[in-house]
Amino acid sequence: MNFTEQILYSLMAKTGKNSSEWLPLLQHLQDTADIMSCLCDEFLSPSFAKACGLEENEFKKLAIFLAAVHDIGKAIVVFQYKIGDKLPERKSALEASGINFDVSHDKGKAKQTPHAFAGEEILNLLGCPECVSTVVGSHHGVPAESVQDLSWPQEDIAFYENYYGRDKENVEVLQDIWQTIFDMALDYAGFLDVSELPDIDRSSQMLLSGLLIMADWLASNTELFPLLSVEDLKPDDKLRAERAWAKLDFPQMWNPERSVISNEDFKETFGFEPRSVQSEVLKIVENSENPGIYIFEAPMGCGKTETSLAASEILASKCGKNGVFFGLPTQATANGIFPRILSWAEKQSTELYHSVQLNRRMKREELLAVDSNPEHDAFSEL
Repeated sequence: MNFTEQILYSLMAKTGKNSSEWLPLLQHLQDTADIMSCLCDEFLSPSFAKACGLEENEFKKLAIFLAAVHDIGKAIVVFQYKIGDKLPERKSALEASGINFDVSHDKGKAKQTPHAFAGEEILNLLGCPECVSTVVGSHHGVPAESVQDLSWPQEDIAFYENYYGRDKENVEVLQDIWQTIFDMALDYAGFLDVSELPDIDRSSQMLLSGLLIMADWLASNTELFPLLSVEDLKPDDKLRAERAWAKLDFPQMWNPERSVISNEDFKETFGFEPRSVQSEVLKIVENSENPGIYIFEAPMGCGKTETSLAASEILASKCGKNGVFFGLPTQATANGIFPRILSWAEKQSTELYHSVQLNRRMKREELLAVDSNPEHDAFSEL
């Protein structure tokens, strides 16, 4: 290994309960990219890419790139210095490879450079389009209020030491590392050059941020992606994501194919032929070229529930969707209608298992309790 490789394979992403377990940064980036690929192939609806204004292949490449580079902001002095307290062996390896930790960081200053925000600024420095780098900056749920330019002179960069430390030689070393991680992510995703990264609008950024958060959380689950021995620098395990995906065992995605529902189809599904008002509503939905919001207002007993479920099949088929949300105002109404929804869902396929969940709205005090519980704090990590 040359010095760059030694640093790359010694960079830390996560630690275990003791100094004998860890997760190398490169391994976590690989895990996240691989699970992102599974999500794109097996979980997302066909309409997701379209909602981001991208072709399916282009969308998948971008999603994998984001996953493969999302924690590049951990490759900074302050993060490696702090996490290295639990992994002195790896910290020593970084120092021996050329990273100088001749600096101490108080907790207050360290918190000023969260790794997600640092990642966004590093990507901007490397020429990544800002519309893409902001997704990385938002992958812990909070977008940066402002972003600084790491190409500015040292005195103009807030908390400069958090990125580079005090040793000027760290600058060139770290920028080489950042460029290497960036190039690896481009290559793994299938981009030849940074210029191939697409422009995406704000709504696409929000969708991709949510997807990246999901991929990161799955890849951070140590039951799915076990930590490694601290002596393990470059594991050759190409089946980690495959085993994790099998263990997740998500139900098969719903894939309705009926863009028209005949009277016979309706009767087979619900046990009776559609009433005239139901047929009229379904015709409107079937003939819509640009589906939007439909409001069906009618007295109790007219079959609004069955109509909405049948319409959801048509719309899902026309628009490439793979799920339905059925909202009701009270628990009593939900309890009454749930068996009818379950009966409809069971008739969607005789071969595949689908997931149906009945969720109640959490009370405000319950949400606050979850919020204040440190076990539920997704942002406690530096």
